[in-house]
Amino acid sequence: MREGIKDGAAVANERMSSLLAELKRKKDYLNVQLPVQWAQSLHNVFLEVRYAHRHDAPGCSNFVDEQVALTEDRLKVSVLCLDATSRVKYHLDLALWDQIDVERSHHEYQTVGRRHFTLAKRRGPARWLHLYAEARPINYRLWLEQHERHVGELWQHDGDAIDKFEGYQWMEDEEEAYQEQQHRK
Repeated sequence: MREGIKDGAAVANERMSSLLAELKRKKDYLNVQLPVQWAQSLHNVFLEVRYAHRHDAPGCSNFVDEQVALTEDRLKVSVLCLDATSRVKYHLDLALWDQIDVERSHHEYQTVGRRHFTLAKRRGPARWLHLYAEARPINYRLWLEQHERHVGELWQHDGDAIDKFEGYQWMEDEEEAYQEQQHRK
C-alpha cells in the first residue's frame, strides 16, 4: 500500500510539474501595444489595428485568444501571436474621445493580421479633436487614405466647436493644392 501511495504521489508530482511548465510557457510572451490608425467622417470613426509591432510590418496571421471589447467610451483588443519564435501578446486599451453607439458599430478581421472598426458616433454629425481621451497611444497615426474620403464634409462642417481637429493641417494643405489645381484649369 505504501508503494502505491508513493507511485501515486510521483505521478501527481510529475503531472503538476508538467502543468506548471505549460502554464509558464503560455505566459512567457512579450507585451506589445498594437499600432492603430484612424480617420473620421461626421458620423463614424474608422480604425485599423494591425497585429504587428509597426504600421508597415506584416501582421500576425497565426494567433489565438483574440479578444475585442467595445463599450460606449472604450475599445480593448488583445491577441496572442504564435508566428514569431517568441510569443507576442498584442494589446490596445483605448479611451475614446467621445461616446459611440455600440449597437451601430462593427468590426471585422481583414487579411494579414488586421482588424477594421467602424464606430458610430453617438453625437453626430460632429468632429472629434482626436481619437483618444487620455494618453496618446504609442504607434498612433492618422489614416490618410480613409481620411481623404471625408475631407469635404469635415472641412465644411460648422456644427461643433472644434476648429482645429487632427488632420486639419493636412486638409488645409490639400485645400491649397486643390485650389491651385482648379485655378490652372
